[in-house]
Amino acid sequence: MKQFLLLTFAFLSLASCSPNLVPFSQKMVDNYNWSEEELKRVQFYLSDDIVLYRRVTGGSTQIENGTIKIKDGKKIEEISFKKGTPGVLIFSPKEERLAVAFEDSDDKYLMFGPNPKIGNRYALLAKEWQQSIGKVSY
Repeated sequence: MKQFLLLTFAFLSLASCSPNLVPFSQKMVDNYNWSEEELKRVQFYLSDDIVLYRRVTGGSTQIENGTIKIKDGKKIEEISFKKGTPGVLIFSPKEERLAVAFEDSDDKYLMFGPNPKIGNRYALLAKEWQQSIGKVSY
């Protein structure tokens, strides 16, 4: 019995060390009334993979964290951010908008905002969407 209790205690101790991640939502912002400065101290994480594609035109290219691929005879630059990638708030351009960076650069960020289709949890924003593909500025 002592071994069982010791094993249970060890398991609970290890489980309490794992991060307790919750989806970021507009309800949280409204309930806690966080300022932009307070939100800059929050560690955000991606809940899904994000892959950015850009067609590369003529001229020289400078690739940092991406790759160049040929797709349908066109050069495509690809940058991938895996699920769980940490990000930080760079700025909030207006209410219910967060610019979050996933690289060590303040000028490379993605915009997030509440999505009513998923309970006002914050999701990637795009200029336009066609199913799960959107046009974003990066």
